[in-house]
Amino acid sequence: MSIVQKSIPFPPIKLEKIIKYLSYINERPVNITELKNNKIDFGRGRGDITRFLVQIELVDVENSKVKLTDRGRTLLKFVRDDRPTFLFKILFNNYMIDKVLTYRVLIDTIRELQSSNINELYSIANSRLRELSPSLWINKVAYRSLISLATDLEVIERRGESLTYVGQVTKIRELVTKCVFSRGRVRYLDIDKLCNILELDDRELLCNILNNCIVPVKSPSAVKIYRVRDIEAVVEKVSKLSVDLVMKFSSPER
Repeated sequence: MSIVQKSIPFPPIKLEKIIKYLSYINERPVNITELKNNKIDFGRGRGDITRFLVQIELVDVENSKVKLTDRGRTLLKFVRDDRPTFLFKILFNNYMIDKVLTYRVLIDTIRELQSSNINELYSIANSRLRELSPSLWINKVAYRSLISLATDLEVIERRGESLTYVGQVTKIRELVTKCVFSRGRVRYLDIDKLCNILELDDRELLCNILNNCIVPVKSPSAVKIYRVRDIEAVVEKVSKLSVDLVMKFSSPER
């Protein structure tokens, strides 16, 4: 077991393994023994992945059976054919930043540096953790696991031992721009196209989230279109999207 911070153990796993775990328990509560027998989890006691997901509130354990929490179920809605959509990556990255202090410090550090050698970043990140508390640290196994996770989430680009911060904002801006069109001097956002690109099947959810950034306008064909107040505001809203916000605005039946 790798210790990411004093209170949250982080197992040496990739994003693919987390998604496989969440998907496996999607339909019903599953006994911890079954998870281990089917190599969904590993480790002693409850299992390494289970302990981690319990502590970040994506699963609950009751009578040795594991089930998804509402947050875990919400995240899983953005998995398609066992593959994380880009919207899943946005949500999970923001979730990890909120729930795991060491991940947040790591991302903040590489964002500030823009690029770094993997060993140099390890030293700098641990120095910043010690400034917060002498008991905070990250060992090398956990560190490399978090680097792998950030790479899978398209936040960091890795080439050999070189790391570059790419973030998700640039890609989000590209996707949003593809869905903007002009009529005269007025710009409009094609909500349906953006939903398709983000692989989001709840149109009203996106409209609610972008409420302050777009203005509904009736077109001559009676189809509702949306005038864009500020494209960068749309980009910011999408980039800061949280699981709790999705839960708040999701349609009841979804």
